[in-house]
Amino acid sequence: MNTKSLVIVVTFLATALAVGRPSFAGTISISDSWSEGTPTHISNHLPTLTTATTSTSNLGLVSPKSDPYTQTLNLNQAVTFILFVADPNGSGAADIPITFTLSDGTGSVTFTDWMNYYANAGTDFDDMVWSSSPASSPGKVNPPGTSLTQTVTLSDGEVFQLTLPYETDWNMAQQITLVWRDAPSVPEPASLALLSTALVGFGAAIRRRRSQERIRNILGRL
Repeated sequence: MNTKSLVIVVTFLATALAVGRPSFAGTISISDSWSEGTPTHISNHLPTLTTATTSTSNLGLVSPKSDPYTQTLNLNQAVTFILFVADPNGSGAADIPITFTLSDGTGSVTFTDWMNYYANAGTDFDDMVWSSSPASSPGKVNPPGTSLTQTVTLSDGEVFQLTLPYETDWNMAQQITLVWRDAPSVPEPASLALLSTALVGFGAAIRRRRSQERIRNILGRL
């Protein structure tokens, strides 16, 4: 193979590898499910986490999503929906674990967050603040709490940002916000085809070089 042919083959390979950089799909289907664990640090009454439509929540008329709930997400666009309504049953406090599972049909991730819940029936007040670890003594949050925002990665590499906001007022409509942040590296089909073509061409060039060398050897012995 002469120098010109070698440069052409190497350039072709470099182009194929460059074009074959990771690409991302524009949308993804994600399924979100949750389940209530065994509460701890209980004092008096616990809330009922209901998925029934209610008009008495802190957000007005709400209809929590089905569990599990599947929807389409766009890259870097937030989607917010209602998980449940915490319906107080008198006064009380507790640390309530909620286990979440996110799945895109290929990969999944399961994790648990804790809801620090407090209710006072005498003042029609309740609140909840979320944490990635259990509270030692759940109770009224003062000053008002902040949202829990965390990043979770599915087993196939999909990355999501999840936010559980601080909620207050009687009959709280607990929300969740999901943002699809990143996707695993997947070469485009066209890039894979280009790379395959480059490899085939490289192999053909090597075969031609070997054939030419054999002919030169034969002629040299004559």
